Amino acid sequence: MRIGIIGAGTIGQLLASRFVESGKIRPSEVIVSDTDKAKLGALQSKGIRAAESNRQAVECSDLVFLCIRPTAPFTGPN
Repeated sequence: MRIGIIGAGTIGQLLASRFVESGKIRPSEVIVSDTDKAKLGALQSKGIRAAESNRQAVECSDLVFLCIRPTAPFTGPN
């Protein structure tokens, strides 16, 4: 199963690391996107793939986790 994670903060890094450490998911089956390249680099050192964009993470995955902070609710076009 290919897993995508959008957001490499505390929760995103924890999920990615634990999936790989479980031994049930290979590092190459996990792809993570984030705007912080340093966070992605830390995951890449474990063999986890870094996505160029959120779209790439979604398109390359069977299951996607959104690990981002919530923002103001969308109220529709003005």
